[in-house]
Amino acid sequence: MNRSPGPRRLAIGVVGAVALSLGLASGLRAQAPHPPASGAPDVSPGPASIAGRLIHRERPEAAGDLEVILYALTESGTPGLRTTRTDAAGAFGFANIEGNPGTVYLVGARYRDIPFGERVVFAVGEREQSVELAISEPSSDASRLDVGELSIRVDHGCGQLRVSESIEVRNAGASVLYVPEALRGSLAPLLEFPLPQGASDFRLPLGAPAGLRVEDRVIQFWGPIHPGGHDVEFFYALDSAAGALRVERLLTRGAERVEVTTPAYWAAPRGADFTAVDPGPRADAGPSDVRRSALPSLAPGSQLAFSLPIAPAAATRSAVEVVETQIWLEMDDAAVSVNEHHVLSVPAESAGTSATGAPLLCIPLARGAEALRFSPESLAMGLVPDPSGALAVQGPLKAGPGELHFRYRLPVTSESLRFERRFDNLLPLLTLFVADTSVNVSTDRLHRRRATRSGERSYLHFEAFGIEKDEEIVVTLAPITPAAALPPWVTGGLVAAAATGTLAFLAAPLYLARERPEEDFSPAIEAAAERESVYAAIDDADHDFETGKLDAEEHERLRIQLRARAVSLLRTQRASVSARAAPAPEAAADPTAGDADAASFCHQCGAELAAQARFCSRCGVQLADGAASG
Repeated sequence: MNRSPGPRRLAIGVVGAVALSLGLASGLRAQAPHPPASGAPDVSPGPASIAGRLIHRERPEAAGDLEVILYALTESGTPGLRTTRTDAAGAFGFANIEGNPGTVYLVGARYRDIPFGERVVFAVGEREQSVELAISEPSSDASRLDVGELSIRVDHGCGQLRVSESIEVRNAGASVLYVPEALRGSLAPLLEFPLPQGASDFRLPLGAPAGLRVEDRVIQFWGPIHPGGHDVEFFYALDSAAGALRVERLLTRGAERVEVTTPAYWAAPRGADFTAVDPGPRADAGPSDVRRSALPSLAPGSQLAFSLPIAPAAATRSAVEVVETQIWLEMDDAAVSVNEHHVLSVPAESAGTSATGAPLLCIPLARGAEALRFSPESLAMGLVPDPSGALAVQGPLKAGPGELHFRYRLPVTSESLRFERRFDNLLPLLTLFVADTSVNVSTDRLHRRRATRSGERSYLHFEAFGIEKDEEIVVTLAPITPAAALPPWVTGGLVAAAATGTLAFLAAPLYLARERPEEDFSPAIEAAAERESVYAAIDDADHDFETGKLDAEEHERLRIQLRARAVSLLRTQRASVSARAAPAPEAAADPTAGDADAASFCHQCGAELAAQARFCSRCGVQLADGAASG
């Protein structure tokens, strides 16, 4: 059998976590391997196979008819899962699987609610592997349990201290140590000690034993602990403004060694006889960024007590900046999907990793964020969740521009969602895109821009400049709901009223034409009304283009035609107004007047005179010289 090296706790922890998270059914009876009912993808097919056997030395029959899982993780990170069951003798097999040396296989089973597992890796050209899993009855007798090294590491986080603890536990017996749930009211935990004062946000790593938990601020470990050595790990946060971290705990099983790791610029632990330990060079061969202090062996029942002076990280703050942030939101009935894109500026002195242990950059998340997903590029830059709820960038970072991508979901628990964001530093530009899925968007800080398209989707576009550090940005999203239907009698009344109004509107010009002179119908008024309609048509064309109903060429053609018509109507309106504003011609002069216009008429009878006439053709009166010339 060719197994890859590595601590057994990894195989056991991961196999157990996979089995628990997928909720594999225990009632399946088929002997042939098959994908699990959870819907997880099957293991990639190929020419290789794994033959295995479960062994229970005290009760061989207990190994029969148990479910076995095969978990595969390829080089590209694609997982696969397949299950089978053992026969009466405990034998099982997985055929038709890929034998790629880059794929890591984990073979696991659960017995008495305890996971058992092994790692399997194929060598180049190898097509067959065999594996044996020894299962056993659990024992709650912790007399053969002792503690090797207790390791405590403290780093600066995003506004808080991050503390990680690792305890090496060693089971010298042949049975798995485990206290079942039913016995925990009468038996003591295998390990137990309190969290420091002010500790919060207790967390466990992926694949941690199910029996590790916190009750009333006390860490309790009920197992399982397989024979051999294993590390128990957990994390918590502390207020960085506390001034000092105080650690006090009773080591009922003692410890062979206690090691404390802090940033290099912190003072040494106080209150105990710690000695300095050479931290060794950094991974990049630069000077070490940590201080390591150690205590020698402590006997069972010893009291561990010391304090760590907390030095602020402000003086060593990274110069990495976010120069632009784009946030894309899409709302449905159950949640809002959020995609964030951050453009970074990394100066040469901030490239690589932090020299102090503090994050290079902190990015606060929206309140209620869940189901975080990071791009592979962001993971390579050390983007990790921080106990404060923000995202911490640990590095390494390359000098120059960089980009971070991640996404998450916000559950919608009411008719609207209040999306709140703030930033750890001054942000020059924030751009927000909201998928146009019949949603109302309200915000005081961002101003609206022209809608945009991405692929087949149309997005509402908002923008803000100069977002201050810790300034709260609030955007409220609410779906647009259609108005409720009116009662039939109301609808009928409105239709009748609309019909009457329409008839009155159509008939009005006929009555008005008889009641006022025709010159009262101003061309300027008609041109102005038509011009407003043209403007509305331009807006409609813009909206159709933004929502994908018109292509760019058709949209441009319509705009040119409509704008030309609008210009023509504006000229008509102005010309009409100018004509109406000019002085009206004076009325004809009195026949007795002697002006030029009066000379065209007879001063005696008012008859119109012919050109150059000397006598009136109607009454015969003699005209003044030259009177008819004009």
